[in-house]
Amino acid sequence: MDLKAVQEALRSTPQIEDDPQTASADAIDVLGVAAEFLKLLRNVSEQQTREIREIAASVSDTGRLHEALQREQERAAGSEQQLRKMAEVLIGTLDLFERMLTALSADPEMKAWETQTRQALELSLHNAAKIGFVALGTPGEAFDSSIHDLTREVPGGSAVEPRISAVLERGYALNGRILRRARVDYAE
Repeated sequence: MDLKAVQEALRSTPQIEDDPQTASADAIDVLGVAAEFLKLLRNVSEQQTREIREIAASVSDTGRLHEALQREQERAAGSEQQLRKMAEVLIGTLDLFERMLTALSADPEMKAWETQTRQALELSLHNAAKIGFVALGTPGEAFDSSIHDLTREVPGGSAVEPRISAVLERGYALNGRILRRARVDYAE
């Protein structure tokens, strides 16, 4: 907006005098100034219109960006839900491997099957770790109440932190979120 040019045009506008001979010349000058003033107003108006269109386009772009962000957040939430469902299926599969290992280890004739099942379990855990899925609870590690549940109470006078002696049921976490806490026993 050229405000200075508008102010200058208004200052230079000649005054129409009462003398009839100079009045017509002054009127012509006033009409010329008025025409220039209208051109200036038209230019200012066009500039404002362009600025308003630019602002409207920017607002429109912002709206589209906001909508795209919302779609992406919804997609990410859907992906997170799918990942959790897949993790639940994986937990069921890993639990099945664990039960198979328990049953196979009871029969000496099934040693080869036990070895293959253990390898399948370890390979599954290794591959799952690549997407942030980890098993919780290992014999020998210190008890951590945020990821382990004890199957029995620690005696009240014990100053030593219990160490896990057995994992009765593995726990699992996905990207740092606990899906299931490990049920463990401790060594006395």
